[in-house]
Amino acid sequence: MAIEKKRMRQRRGAYGAFDETKALPQELQVVTSGDPNTRDGKAVYIPIEIGDLRRIVTSDELDQQTLDVLQQVLADLEPTIKNTQSAATYANDRGQYACVQGQRAESAANTATAIAQDIIAMRDSGAFKGEQGPQGKQGVQGISGVVAPSAGMIALEVDSATGDLYAVYPETMGEIDFEYETDTGDLYVLIDDGA
Repeated sequence: MAIEKKRMRQRRGAYGAFDETKALPQELQVVTSGDPNTRDGKAVYIPIEIGDLRRIVTSDELDQQTLDVLQQVLADLEPTIKNTQSAATYANDRGQYACVQGQRAESAANTATAIAQDIIAMRDSGAFKGEQGPQGKQGVQGISGVVAPSAGMIALEVDSATGDLYAVYPETMGEIDFEYETDTGDLYVLIDDGA
């Protein structure tokens, strides 16, 4: 590849006077002040071809841009780091509190177990047995255990010998049907209302 020797033109001036439409290919455009894209307002642009204008960046600018990005990332992360530290401190405090409460619960359980064992030992040794007290007064006579349902009433009765359940009702009520729901244990009285 042969290197062509050409004389290069350059334009100089403030950014406000900078007109990129007048830039010729490979003509340096030197901005001496006011460039908003740089920290000090100075820059050099070169059009590769008409309409393709590019700013030349120095290694110092790249270093500064990298530093600016890192500072912004750190500034953005700072609240998250503080929140994380606060959450970790809170979790640590709650963990210590739970540990203390667990120790207290274990101590209470041990005390309750010891008391229960003492009571069982006292029961087994007869410590709760006392002398028979005097006979109490005769109570009032209770009502009769005989069920006599009146008209419209149904009484249920369990045979203590067999465990069978009986419905007791006046014959004037006619036949009454029952339904037992095995899933729920519910017992229903089926009444014919004449409808």
